[in-house]
Amino acid sequence: MFGIGSAMLLGGWTARAQRVEFWMGNGKASVDSFLAHKGKIDVISPTWYQIDETGLVTGEPQPVVLKAAHDAHLTIVPLFAIFNHDKIHQLLGDAKAQDAMNAALVRECKENGYDGVNLDIEDVMWTDKEGLSALVKKTADVLHREHLQVQIDVVPNAAGQAGETAFGKWIFEEWRGGYDL
Repeated sequence: MFGIGSAMLLGGWTARAQRVEFWMGNGKASVDSFLAHKGKIDVISPTWYQIDETGLVTGEPQPVVLKAAHDAHLTIVPLFAIFNHDKIHQLLGDAKAQDAMNAALVRECKENGYDGVNLDIEDVMWTDKEGLSALVKKTADVLHREHLQVQIDVVPNAAGQAGETAFGKWIFEEWRGGYDL
């Protein structure tokens, strides 16, 4: 028997305990589902915050969900999202905005007892790959100093290139090519 996060070697393969993460929506059905199943969940993302191009972070947790997650001793890692390539580009080019965002991430974690953040940065232009990597490193450095986790959602790029079709070019330029996997 092994616990969550531990591993054991089985015939040359490493087996890991499965962890279940639940991403909350804002509706009653999502809250009810979380409350009914919280005993089967390891990691909860109790809310979605928004990030804008100036580094302003907006949003808040639902108190009943946050209390239940703390009472159940779950790992709490909310989403912090920005989904606009023009605004992402502005954020990536503005050190003051990045500092404001990172300060807000730390503040939200400390005020709400979060274990870290999930950066949900989508619609990243392929030309912003280095900027996104630098932002994630900067954010990770700041949050790790505070003993906080950092996750990032990525869009896989199986082909590693744009491809031949107009769709392949578009999906690479605006969605897949911005992540340094």
